[in-house]
Amino acid sequence: MRADPANEDLVSLVRELRIQNHWSMKPLWPLQKWGWGASAAMWGGAFVMARVLEKSAPQLYFPFVIFWLAYAVYSWVWPPIIRRIL
Repeated sequence: MRADPANEDLVSLVRELRIQNHWSMKPLWPLQKWGWGASAAMWGGAFVMARVLEKSAPQLYFPFVIFWLAYAVYSWVWPPIIRRIL
């Protein structure tokens, strides 16, 4: 980019790399790397884990579900916000 700072494609590429490598985006790396497949696998795994926790450790069921829903909202909301910030 330093060789050709007027090149808009390079500027947008560097911006996207900066966004993807930001520390707050690290929890989303499976979704960024494998896309919809990772999303489906994580939702399926969370559903199975919630059912197992409901039967075996009911005291952990509600915190797990809240954590999982917070992670889902974070994965939908944070990337557009950080794009505006950076």
